[in-house]
Amino acid sequence: MAPEQVTGKRHLDGRSDIYSLGVIMYEMLTGQTAFKGDDNVQVLYKHVHGDIVPAHETNPKIPKPLSLIVMKMMAVNPKRRYQTMEEVENALRAYRV
Repeated sequence: MAPEQVTGKRHLDGRSDIYSLGVIMYEMLTGQTAFKGDDNVQVLYKHVHGDIVPAHETNPKIPKPLSLIVMKMMAVNPKRRYQTMEEVENALRAYRV
């Protein structure tokens, strides 16, 4: 759940989906959940405050440039994320090259 959803923002857009995809990619790359806590409240708190270890620090085999793409997708502030899925696609294609 994107931070803006947790805090009850009314005007959601595709950037919430970009955040969610970033969380899924983080978990696929690291084999671990992005946010750990003893209960759901702790986990949601971490979503809202961006309390996360970068993927390349969780698993040193993950290339830092790929980790940075995922971390940008998971930025707490939607303005700091990729603004469209096209931007995500372009970043991933550029990484592949």
